[in-house]
Amino acid sequence: MRIISLLILTFWAFYANAQRDIYLVTTTNDLYKFNPTNCQANHIGNIQQAGGEILDIAVCPGGKMFALTLTQLHEINPGDASILSSKYITGSIAGFSPNALTCDSRNNLYAAAFFRTNLYSINPDNGQSTALGNMGYYSAGDLSILDENTLLLTTHANQLVRVNKADGQASLLTTINANTTIYGTISIPNQDCANAAVDLIAFGGTNVYKVNSQSLGVSLLCSGITPAIVTGAASLAEFKSTQHSTKAVVDYQVCQPRSIDLTQFLQSQLAGGKFTSPQHTHLLNGTTVQFEATTPPGDYHFLYQAGSGDCMGELSIHITYSYVNIDLGGTLQICTETAKTIGIPLLPDKYTYAWNTGASTPSIAVHEPGTYILTVQDKACSYSSSVRVSTIPIQIKDFQQVVPHCTK
Repeated sequence: MRIISLLILTFWAFYANAQRDIYLVTTTNDLYKFNPTNCQANHIGNIQQAGGEILDIAVCPGGKMFALTLTQLHEINPGDASILSSKYITGSIAGFSPNALTCDSRNNLYAAAFFRTNLYSINPDNGQSTALGNMGYYSAGDLSILDENTLLLTTHANQLVRVNKADGQASLLTTINANTTIYGTISIPNQDCANAAVDLIAFGGTNVYKVNSQSLGVSLLCSGITPAIVTGAASLAEFKSTQHSTKAVVDYQVCQPRSIDLTQFLQSQLAGGKFTSPQHTHLLNGTTVQFEATTPPGDYHFLYQAGSGDCMGELSIHITYSYVNIDLGGTLQICTETAKTIGIPLLPDKYTYAWNTGASTPSIAVHEPGTYILTVQDKACSYSSSVRVSTIPIQIKDFQQVVPHCTK
């Protein structure tokens, strides 16, 4: 019997549906979408008639994008880099070289400046800025979100500073060890649900760095991502929970009797859970399912869960068992010039039949010696069996047909 088995395995992980793409702007006012997974920056367009160099950008939860120059706040279409509206910046930050901008989960804009150590809010409707408190640090060019109450500021000396967005109180977190000034940062929830931490993506020159907020280690991710220096970065990923859920779906085809160890499908982030079977299929040792020759073909479902809440890990396993026995017996004798039906009973519609004679039915009538092969298959499994047919000759005696032993 010849058996073909097919495994289809699909996994996905998501951080509360976070969009991980990052928007970048450069000294030439070109807008890019950057993928930190493959370090590819795709050009969206040039921000025309901005009235000066774009020093930073921000994206709000609803998808609105804002761009900051020394004197103006622009709303930008992130799809084509066109300017939708513009407001001159007034109030406390005006005249002090605003160069950092971010938006929180409540659509509030925050800003910092090159020549002042205050944290500011900016009203996007009229460009009015208000000082919220003194951070004690000058901005190099970027603010990003750490959590619901905290911002991250990069300074002239590449210091990474934790800032309370309510009053501007700040504390030094670490210094980013890069050979260029960091002008853009993005905090992205990492994949360690146990620590519920964020990783910081930092942009200096045309290089990309990663800062782990737990170990504070800095590593170079890639370089030369854009033709011009990156001056700002923004992403919707910053508004998502630092905790994440993982889901996995496995489609597995079983073509013959065998045992399946379900733990082979587990990923490391799913450790510590247990399997259940909604169909009450017996699980040996809680992890193994046994498919016998007598097990009815069909679909079998298993569920694995670990953790809880936003850190729930879930694995759904769908096993299709398609085994059918098509043994034709190996050998068969028939009488000369007598037809004999060989084959198998009719199977469910998903199966097809193919004989080496060209027939496509479950059974055929044979009256000639030879080897007959039947192949039965569905989308994933294929089974073959053969029978060698020989004939018993008719004996002639006294001009009468005598078949003394031909009872086939």
